[in-house]
Amino acid sequence: MAGKAGGGKCELVLLYYRQHLQVTQTHSGRIKHCLRGTTYTVFRLPLSKALAVEGSMVNPSVFRNKIITEISIKYVWDGSLHSAMISLSDQNGFEKAYRLDGLLEFSIYDDFGTMHISQVKIINLGTQTYLSLDPYEELNEVADYDKDNIWFQFTSIEPC
Repeated sequence: MAGKAGGGKCELVLLYYRQHLQVTQTHSGRIKHCLRGTTYTVFRLPLSKALAVEGSMVNPSVFRNKIITEISIKYVWDGSLHSAMISLSDQNGFEKAYRLDGLLEFSIYDDFGTMHISQVKIINLGTQTYLSLDPYEELNEVADYDKDNIWFQFTSIEPC
């Protein structure tokens, strides 16, 4: 799906419908295929910035410019099925939560210097994913466990 076609950039368009989700590849912003239904939300993102985790498309923009309202850690020692729940609020007060399953490690340091998440780093580490909501360097592709703030390493993520 990646690459160029017809001189335009490829991107994914996520169309959320009441009963199903359709992912459609587009060229130059045109939708090639579209199912009929009532669209709730449309997200456009370059293929290079999308991260497919357990069937969900998650990218830094779902966290950026949001306010963290809650972070909770759930310990399940039988089977080591630990998880984290991150609740966010946008400028309009709309709240959205994400569950990070298979939590392997986390570190939360926050000096409460700013209310909004301005930088986000998501890195695919094979079967694991690294998410930092306050990275030291947003653009490097390295999980910087010593310098990044508010980071999680987990196996899957899904919106709640």
